[in-house]
Amino acid sequence: MFRKFRSVQGLTLVELLLGLSIFSVMAVSLYLIFQNGIMISRRAQRYSTLDGEMFFSMELMARDLENMVSYTDRAAGEGSLKGNGEEISMIVTERDGLKEVRYFLVPPEKSALSGVAALWEDGPQKPGAGTRPRPMILVREVSDFPCQKRPCRDETTVQEIISAHVVTGGLKFMYATVRTDDDGDGLRWDPQWSELSAPLGVEILMDFLDPDGGLIYTMEKKMLVPSGIFTSPDREDKK
Repeated sequence: MFRKFRSVQGLTLVELLLGLSIFSVMAVSLYLIFQNGIMISRRAQRYSTLDGEMFFSMELMARDLENMVSYTDRAAGEGSLKGNGEEISMIVTERDGLKEVRYFLVPPEKSALSGVAALWEDGPQKPGAGTRPRPMILVREVSDFPCQKRPCRDETTVQEIISAHVVTGGLKFMYATVRTDDDGDGLRWDPQWSELSAPLGVEILMDFLDPDGGLIYTMEKKMLVPSGIFTSPDREDKK
């Protein structure tokens, strides 16, 4: 008597290789999706940080201009606001008294602030992309006022970093005065201000650099300057 045995067939080599190929494709696809998701999340976080830094820098300058005191010292020939195309100085009121506030750019390696030079790196250069714009440090300097000579740099002076991603030459100011003709909006914008009276307005233009992508983002804001003039009678009497 013969017994019948049921034959058990396994996977052939072709079927095994096909299954491994399908699994490999699915694994690679899932890995790429996961990696792209991480890259998009990091990029969005970087853009959000840079965007917040841009708005914070602009709004801080706007707040100081709004709090500016229209101070006039005719004896020294100085007003509350002094500035050129790349730097601005103003007298503002704060909780602990009058302050001179200055905004300007400095190279990271020349800044007196500790640890500034390590805030950024040049990063890899793309072949044929040319030289990347160099980031600069935007500094807000606060000193007690009045002082013997402006800028008021003494033991009370405090410097703080506002941004480490402003392009070289990316901080510009324009100052508004009344036009003598009837063209345009009735204002003339000059790149320098040294008058005793405050200008009618200040235009702020800043260029920010994305340290990873190398893209430049520009922000522009026009501010009206508070009116009214306060003089220094003590110093005028000494004249």
